[in-house]
Amino acid sequence: MLKNKKIVAQLGLLVTALIWGATFLVVKDAINLETFPPFFFAGVRFLLAALCIIYWVDFKSIKENAVGPFLCGVVLFIGYGFQNYGLEATSPTNSAFITSISVLMVPIILYLFKMESISLRIWISVLLAFIGIQMISPSGFNIGDKLTFGCALSFAIHIIMQDRLNKDKVINFFVIQSVTAGLLSLIASVIVEPIHQVEFSNAAISAILITGILGTTFALLVMIWAQKILSASETAIIIAMEPVFAALFSVYFGYEVLGIISYIGGAIVVFSVIFCELSRETKLVN
Repeated sequence: MLKNKKIVAQLGLLVTALIWGATFLVVKDAINLETFPPFFFAGVRFLLAALCIIYWVDFKSIKENAVGPFLCGVVLFIGYGFQNYGLEATSPTNSAFITSISVLMVPIILYLFKMESISLRIWISVLLAFIGIQMISPSGFNIGDKLTFGCALSFAIHIIMQDRLNKDKVINFFVIQSVTAGLLSLIASVIVEPIHQVEFSNAAISAILITGILGTTFALLVMIWAQKILSASETAIIIAMEPVFAALFSVYFGYEVLGIISYIGGAIVVFSVIFCELSRETKLVN
Protein backbone atom coordinates (compact mmCIF):
# COMPACT_ATOMS: atom_id res chain seq x y z
CA MET A 1 0.00 0.00 0.00
CA LEU A 2 2.80 2.39 0.96
CA LYS A 3 4.65 1.55 -2.26
CA ASN A 4 1.53 2.35 -4.30
CA LYS A 5 1.08 5.69 -2.50
CA LYS A 6 4.72 6.53 -3.24
CA ILE A 7 4.23 5.81 -6.94
CA VAL A 8 1.09 7.95 -7.01
CA ALA A 9 2.96 10.76 -5.23
CA GLN A 10 5.81 10.58 -7.76
CA LEU A 11 3.39 10.63 -10.69
CA GLY A 12 1.50 13.53 -9.08
CA LEU A 13 4.69 15.57 -8.81
CA LEU A 14 5.63 14.70 -12.39
CA VAL A 15 2.24 15.98 -13.57
CA THR A 16 2.81 19.11 -11.47
CA ALA A 17 6.19 19.69 -13.14
CA LEU A 18 4.58 19.15 -16.54
CA ILE A 19 1.80 21.66 -15.79
CA TRP A 20 4.27 24.25 -14.52
CA GLY A 21 6.45 23.70 -17.60
CA ALA A 22 3.44 24.27 -19.88
CA THR A 23 2.41 27.47 -18.06
CA PHE A 24 5.46 29.32 -19.41
CA LEU A 25 4.03 28.95 -22.91
CA VAL A 26 0.42 29.80 -22.12
CA VAL A 27 1.49 32.88 -20.15
CA LYS A 28 3.80 33.92 -22.98
CA ASP A 29 0.83 33.67 -25.38
CA ALA A 30 -1.63 35.46 -23.11
CA ILE A 31 0.32 38.43 -21.79
CA ASN A 32 0.30 41.62 -23.80
CA LEU A 33 1.46 44.93 -22.33
CA GLU A 34 -1.51 46.73 -23.89
CA THR A 35 -4.45 44.30 -23.92
CA PHE A 36 -3.64 41.83 -21.10
CA PRO A 37 -0.82 43.20 -18.92
CA PRO A 38 1.21 41.07 -16.45
CA PHE A 39 -0.03 42.45 -13.12
CA PHE A 40 -3.68 42.21 -14.20
CA PHE A 41 -3.12 38.62 -15.32
CA ALA A 42 -1.47 37.69 -11.99
CA GLY A 43 -4.28 39.33 -10.03
CA VAL A 44 -7.00 37.34 -11.79
CA ARG A 45 -4.94 34.14 -11.60
CA PHE A 46 -4.37 34.23 -7.84
CA LEU A 47 -7.89 35.31 -6.94
CA LEU A 48 -9.27 32.45 -9.04
CA ALA A 49 -6.91 30.03 -7.27
CA ALA A 50 -8.17 31.24 -3.88
CA LEU A 51 -11.80 31.02 -5.01
CA CYS A 52 -11.33 27.38 -6.09
CA ILE A 53 -10.61 26.33 -2.53
CA ILE A 54 -12.53 28.94 -0.52
CA TYR A 55 -15.12 26.34 0.56
CA TRP A 56 -12.55 24.57 2.76
CA VAL A 57 -11.32 27.68 4.58
CA ASP A 58 -11.69 27.69 8.36
CA PHE A 59 -13.02 31.23 8.73
CA LYS A 60 -13.19 30.93 12.52
CA SER A 61 -9.40 30.83 12.70
CA ILE A 62 -8.60 32.86 9.57
CA LYS A 63 -7.05 35.68 11.61
CA GLU A 64 -4.70 33.35 13.49
CA ASN A 65 -1.18 33.29 12.05
CA ALA A 66 -2.29 35.53 9.17
CA VAL A 67 0.88 37.66 9.09
CA GLY A 68 3.09 34.86 7.76
CA PRO A 69 0.99 33.93 4.71
CA PHE A 70 0.37 37.64 4.06
CA LEU A 71 4.14 38.27 3.84
CA CYS A 72 4.53 35.18 1.62
CA GLY A 73 1.83 36.64 -0.63
CA VAL A 74 3.76 39.91 -0.88
CA VAL A 75 6.92 38.07 -1.96
CA LEU A 76 4.90 35.93 -4.39
CA PHE A 77 3.42 39.10 -5.91
CA ILE A 78 6.94 40.50 -6.45
CA GLY A 79 8.24 37.22 -7.88
CA TYR A 80 5.48 36.77 -10.43
CA GLY A 81 5.72 40.43 -11.38
CA PHE A 82 9.36 39.87 -12.33
CA GLN A 83 8.57 36.59 -14.11
CA ASN A 84 5.58 37.81 -16.11
CA TYR A 85 7.24 41.03 -17.26
CA GLY A 86 10.40 39.04 -17.99
CA LEU A 87 8.45 36.69 -20.26
CA GLU A 88 7.58 39.65 -22.45
CA ALA A 89 11.24 39.91 -23.49
CA THR A 90 12.69 36.40 -23.10
CA SER A 91 11.82 32.89 -24.26
CA PRO A 92 9.79 30.36 -22.24
CA THR A 93 12.87 28.11 -22.04
CA ASN A 94 15.16 30.82 -20.66
CA SER A 95 12.48 31.89 -18.17
CA ALA A 96 11.97 28.32 -16.92
CA PHE A 97 15.65 27.47 -16.49
CA ILE A 98 16.52 30.80 -14.83
CA THR A 99 13.54 30.47 -12.47
CA SER A 100 14.68 26.96 -11.49
CA ILE A 101 17.91 28.28 -9.95
CA SER A 102 15.84 29.66 -7.06
CA VAL A 103 16.54 26.27 -5.46
CA LEU A 104 20.27 27.05 -5.54
CA MET A 105 19.76 30.56 -4.16
CA VAL A 106 18.15 29.22 -0.97
CA PRO A 107 21.35 27.93 0.70
CA ILE A 108 23.25 31.05 -0.42
CA ILE A 109 20.69 33.34 1.24
CA LEU A 110 20.71 31.21 4.39
CA TYR A 111 24.51 31.40 4.43
CA LEU A 112 24.57 35.18 4.01
CA PHE A 113 22.19 35.59 6.96
CA LYS A 114 24.28 33.14 9.02
CA MET A 115 21.43 30.64 9.28
CA GLU A 116 23.30 27.73 7.66
CA SER A 117 26.79 26.71 6.68
CA ILE A 118 27.36 25.45 3.15
CA SER A 119 29.29 22.47 1.84
CA LEU A 120 31.75 22.75 -1.04
CA ARG A 121 29.45 20.68 -3.24
CA ILE A 122 26.70 23.31 -3.01
CA TRP A 123 29.14 25.98 -4.23
CA ILE A 124 29.99 23.61 -7.09
CA SER A 125 26.26 23.32 -7.88
CA VAL A 126 25.95 27.10 -8.04
CA LEU A 127 28.98 27.34 -10.35
CA LEU A 128 27.57 24.63 -12.63
CA ALA A 129 24.22 26.42 -12.79
CA PHE A 130 25.95 29.67 -13.74
CA ILE A 131 27.83 27.92 -16.54
CA GLY A 132 24.64 26.19 -17.72
CA ILE A 133 22.67 29.45 -17.85
CA GLN A 134 25.46 31.07 -19.88
CA MET A 135 25.27 28.18 -22.37
CA ILE A 136 21.47 28.46 -22.68
CA SER A 137 21.87 32.15 -23.58
CA PRO A 138 25.21 32.24 -25.45
CA SER A 139 24.39 35.66 -26.92
CA GLY A 140 24.06 37.20 -23.47
CA PHE A 141 21.23 38.20 -21.17
CA ASN A 142 18.51 40.56 -22.33
CA ILE A 143 16.23 42.60 -20.06
CA GLY A 144 13.77 39.71 -19.83
CA ASP A 145 16.46 37.36 -18.53
CA LYS A 146 17.57 39.92 -15.94
CA LEU A 147 14.01 40.43 -14.72
CA THR A 148 13.64 36.65 -14.40
CA PHE A 149 16.68 36.54 -12.12
CA GLY A 150 14.67 38.87 -9.85
CA CYS A 151 11.89 36.28 -9.99
CA ALA A 152 14.29 33.47 -8.99
CA LEU A 153 15.56 35.51 -6.03
CA SER A 154 11.99 36.27 -4.90
CA PHE A 155 11.00 32.61 -5.17
CA ALA A 156 14.08 31.60 -3.13
CA ILE A 157 13.03 34.01 -0.36
CA HIS A 158 9.50 32.63 -0.60
CA ILE A 159 10.77 29.05 -0.18
CA ILE A 160 12.68 30.02 2.97
CA MET A 161 9.77 31.96 4.47
CA GLN A 162 7.19 29.29 3.74
CA ASP A 163 9.45 26.58 5.14
CA ARG A 164 9.80 28.36 8.49
CA LEU A 165 6.26 29.63 9.00
CA ASN A 166 3.38 27.94 10.80
CA LYS A 167 1.37 25.93 8.25
CA ASP A 168 -0.96 24.02 10.56
CA LYS A 169 -3.91 25.41 8.59
CA VAL A 170 -2.69 24.68 5.06
CA ILE A 171 -5.87 25.81 3.30
CA ASN A 172 -6.01 29.09 5.27
CA PHE A 173 -2.33 29.68 4.54
CA PHE A 174 -2.84 29.07 0.82
CA VAL A 175 -5.91 31.30 0.53
CA ILE A 176 -4.45 34.25 2.50
CA GLN A 177 -1.28 34.06 0.43
CA SER A 178 -3.15 33.86 -2.88
CA VAL A 179 -5.60 36.66 -2.03
CA THR A 180 -2.70 38.90 -0.96
CA ALA A 181 -0.75 38.26 -4.17
CA GLY A 182 -3.92 38.71 -6.22
CA LEU A 183 -5.06 41.98 -4.65
CA LEU A 184 -1.57 43.51 -4.72
CA SER A 185 -1.30 42.57 -8.39
CA LEU A 186 -4.61 44.23 -9.22
CA ILE A 187 -3.63 47.36 -7.26
CA ALA A 188 -0.33 47.51 -9.16
CA SER A 189 -2.22 46.99 -12.40
CA VAL A 190 -4.53 49.94 -11.69
CA ILE A 191 -1.50 52.14 -10.96
CA VAL A 192 0.88 51.24 -13.80
CA GLU A 193 -1.08 49.34 -16.47
CA PRO A 194 -3.74 50.39 -19.02
CA ILE A 195 -6.50 48.20 -17.55
CA HIS A 196 -9.17 50.08 -19.54
CA GLN A 197 -7.73 48.35 -22.62
CA VAL A 198 -7.91 44.82 -21.20
CA GLU A 199 -9.35 42.23 -23.58
CA PHE A 200 -10.24 38.68 -22.54
CA SER A 201 -9.04 36.80 -25.59
CA ASN A 202 -9.26 33.02 -25.88
CA ALA A 203 -5.53 32.80 -25.09
CA ALA A 204 -5.98 34.95 -21.98
CA ILE A 205 -8.94 32.96 -20.67
CA SER A 206 -7.11 29.67 -21.28
CA ALA A 207 -4.02 30.98 -19.46
CA ILE A 208 -6.10 32.11 -16.46
CA LEU A 209 -7.82 28.73 -16.16
CA ILE A 210 -4.63 26.70 -16.63
CA THR A 211 -2.45 28.77 -14.28
CA GLY A 212 -5.16 29.50 -11.72
CA ILE A 213 -6.87 26.12 -11.38
CA LEU A 214 -4.17 23.68 -12.53
CA GLY A 215 -0.90 25.58 -12.05
CA THR A 216 -1.74 27.08 -8.65
CA THR A 217 -4.55 25.29 -6.79
CA PHE A 218 -4.18 21.74 -8.10
CA ALA A 219 -0.39 21.69 -8.43
CA LEU A 220 0.31 23.22 -5.02
CA LEU A 221 -2.09 20.90 -3.17
CA VAL A 222 -0.62 17.86 -4.95
CA MET A 223 2.86 19.01 -3.96
CA ILE A 224 1.87 19.48 -0.31
CA TRP A 225 0.32 15.99 -0.23
CA ALA A 226 3.24 14.36 -2.05
CA GLN A 227 5.80 15.87 0.34
CA LYS A 228 4.14 13.97 3.20
CA ILE A 229 5.21 10.75 1.44
CA LEU A 230 8.40 11.65 -0.44
CA SER A 231 11.64 13.10 0.88
CA ALA A 232 12.76 16.63 0.03
CA SER A 233 15.43 15.25 -2.31
CA GLU A 234 12.96 13.03 -4.17
CA THR A 235 10.62 16.00 -4.54
CA ALA A 236 13.41 18.26 -5.84
CA ILE A 237 14.53 15.71 -8.44
CA ILE A 238 11.04 15.42 -9.93
CA ILE A 239 10.25 19.15 -9.80
CA ALA A 240 13.59 19.81 -11.54
CA MET A 241 11.87 18.41 -14.65
CA GLU A 242 9.79 21.63 -14.88
CA PRO A 243 12.24 23.60 -17.10
CA VAL A 244 12.85 20.45 -19.17
CA PHE A 245 9.13 20.21 -19.94
CA ALA A 246 9.07 23.96 -20.69
CA ALA A 247 11.90 23.56 -23.20
CA LEU A 248 10.32 20.51 -24.84
CA PHE A 249 6.95 22.26 -25.20
CA SER A 250 8.61 25.42 -26.47
CA VAL A 251 10.56 23.59 -29.17
CA TYR A 252 7.68 21.26 -30.13
CA PHE A 253 5.20 24.11 -30.62
CA GLY A 254 7.72 26.20 -32.54
CA TYR A 255 8.32 28.99 -30.03
CA GLU A 256 12.08 28.67 -30.45
CA VAL A 257 14.84 26.54 -31.92
CA LEU A 258 17.58 25.43 -29.52
CA GLY A 259 21.13 24.57 -30.56
CA ILE A 260 23.16 21.74 -29.09
CA ILE A 261 24.96 24.17 -26.74
CA SER A 262 21.61 25.31 -25.29
CA TYR A 263 20.52 21.71 -24.74
CA ILE A 264 23.77 20.94 -22.90
CA GLY A 265 23.39 24.10 -20.84
CA GLY A 266 19.86 23.13 -19.85
CA ALA A 267 21.02 19.66 -18.83
CA ILE A 268 23.78 21.19 -16.68
CA VAL A 269 21.26 23.47 -14.90
CA VAL A 270 18.94 20.53 -14.12
CA PHE A 271 21.90 18.46 -12.91
CA SER A 272 23.12 21.29 -10.67
CA VAL A 273 19.69 21.60 -9.00
CA ILE A 274 19.48 17.84 -8.38
CA PHE A 275 23.11 17.68 -7.21
CA CYS A 276 22.49 20.57 -4.81
CA GLU A 277 19.54 18.86 -3.14
CA LEU A 278 21.10 15.40 -2.99
CA SER A 279 24.38 16.66 -1.55
CA ARG A 280 23.09 19.41 0.73
CA GLU A 281 25.06 18.67 3.85
CA THR A 282 24.40 21.93 5.61
CA LYS A 283 24.14 22.38 9.35
CA LEU A 284 22.12 25.02 11.10
CA VAL A 285 24.31 27.70 12.64
CA ASN A 286 23.45 28.31 16.28
